[in-house]
Amino acid sequence: MLKRYLKNEEGSTAAVFALAIPMFIGGIALAVELGHWHQNKSKLQELADSTAFAAAQEIKILREDAKYEYAGMGHAYENGFDYNNGDVVVISPPLSGRFAGRDDAVEVELNQLQKTYFSRYFGNKTFDMATRATAIVLEGRPVCVLAINPTAPAAIDMGGNASISMQNCALHSNSSAPNSVLVGNNTTIEAECLSSAGGIDATGTMTMACDDQTDPFSGRTPDPFRNTVIADDVSSLPCSSATRQGQNQFLSMEPGQNVRRICQNVRTNGLIEFLDPGTYYFDGVQLETDGNNSLIFGRDVTLVFLNGGTLMGANAGNINLTPQTSGDYAGMAMFFDPETTTQTNLTINGNANTLIEGVIYAPSMDIQINGGANVSSRCTLVVGNTVDIRGNAGFSNTDCEALGIEPMTSLSGVLLIE
Repeated sequence: MLKRYLKNEEGSTAAVFALAIPMFIGGIALAVELGHWHQNKSKLQELADSTAFAAAQEIKILREDAKYEYAGMGHAYENGFDYNNGDVVVISPPLSGRFAGRDDAVEVELNQLQKTYFSRYFGNKTFDMATRATAIVLEGRPVCVLAINPTAPAAIDMGGNASISMQNCALHSNSSAPNSVLVGNNTTIEAECLSSAGGIDATGTMTMACDDQTDPFSGRTPDPFRNTVIADDVSSLPCSSATRQGQNQFLSMEPGQNVRRICQNVRTNGLIEFLDPGTYYFDGVQLETDGNNSLIFGRDVTLVFLNGGTLMGANAGNINLTPQTSGDYAGMAMFFDPETTTQTNLTINGNANTLIEGVIYAPSMDIQINGGANVSSRCTLVVGNTVDIRGNAGFSNTDCEALGIEPMTSLSGVLLIE
């Protein structure tokens, strides 16, 4: 009878099926849970992508690095990210990836705690899910004239029968005012484009390469020279003065040197000539011309004004300068230290003999350019708090690289790249 029982196979399928049911149900549960995790991962990645895009958009619009992080984190919160069970890291420049170190890119990392269900019986009850995304701000048009005041009306003002020629470059105002840029009735301007972070009031005659002639509300253009600073050891340099010969004054370098600190006013109605290449620091003193026939002349030089140092009388004389092409002030013709300058206005009245190649950098000053300045320049870039242009003026960026100048470009959009 025992042998018959052992050979009896009736009901064996039911027994195997009974044993397999838990494994079958467990497999289904695990598959459902994996699908749930995959769905959450996709949602978290989409949120990381949109967060990076929002943070980069903040840099494009405002160019205020302190706010991009809040824009990204706020976007994540508004779109359902649970800060009680995770964290958001928004970094610019990125620390990793192909665009590490670039301040026009934003890296976002989202970490979200995920609950486990069936799988908790085989391990932890929670685990950390992480995603990453990077967005970059795209460069736009080359810019030759940039007003960086964020709110001033008429931050760029062109009038008074002005005739302005901008070779291969644009004018841009960072002001968000409704009348951020003004172009008067009798003004004629030829340029790549006229753009602004605010509104544009243009009634003059314009010939532009951009489709709509003007590009208002297009965000703020970064100042590429904002990280240029005065060296700490300037105050320890020995003081010097100009050498006078009749009505003319000459400034030179000590043998083997390429920096000079000027501690006495330099003023003449004749010629002021910089004899040697290098950087001339006007530390708390004036460089002043007096008379229509006076001239400031220098080749491969940068004039740096600090601690209240000023340029005076440019409206009563001519300036003819070309910049250094290497070093800390590569491409700079005139640099007004934004931290220590006390001069609020810079006026340059040009004629056929006025030629300033390189960068005129006065970010804390209101710049007014009058007359026929720079009509034959290879590269002239202007950065001021505000910029007022009257009369005939020419600007160009046709050969800026040869002068060691980093280009200024407007910002055209945001692209998700990683």
